[in-house]
Amino acid sequence: SEHAVLVSLDLVGFPQSRIEAIAAALAARGVDPQRVFVSSTHTHGSIDTVGLWGADYFHTARDETYQQFIVDAVVPC
Repeated sequence: SEHAVLVSLDLVGFPQSRIEAIAAALAARGVDPQRVFVSSTHTHGSIDTVGLWGADYFHTARDETYQQFIVDAVVPC
């Protein structure tokens, strides 16, 4: 039988590189990466996962640790 993985994140967005990391980790578990779908709600009330709300134009507030936490939390499911 065929399976698909649907991931919905309540975040402003999620970087493509992290989505690819999720797909690669799931591929190692036998999931076809072409059947991994990740979406985000685009809320402005979440931690900054895109880098939009830094202290000024030259500084990002993107939280790399939190991004990795999301990847690590999604894959075992």
